[in-house]
Amino acid sequence: MAHMTYLLFLLAWAVPILGLQWLIGWRKLWAWRRRWPWAVLLVGSYLTLADSLAIAQHLWFFQPALILGFTIGNVPLEEALFYFLTAAMIAQGFVLLLPLSAFPPDSPVESSF
Repeated sequence: MAHMTYLLFLLAWAVPILGLQWLIGWRKLWAWRRRWPWAVLLVGSYLTLADSLAIAQHLWFFQPALILGFTIGNVPLEEALFYFLTAAMIAQGFVLLLPLSAFPPDSPVESSF
């Protein structure tokens, strides 16, 4: 069970925030579903690549006993997941802060507020 430590802490940290965002603002997030995932993909990929370089330079490492052992290149899966979940929380947060005028008139957002 120790090999799941990083993953469990990661999920305990991110899932409540992501769930709350979807619970409160699912209409806004759904209306922008073709846009914000691209930001998540771009930022998550960039940060994973930067982390890969840092790991290669031995700036930090991960305890093998605390991770699953799956990697993307030399980056542990949990570490890449951290970057993508962080990017998702931020991108979705921005969408939720957008004014209603930013949404198309036929979107489900207009009918919910």
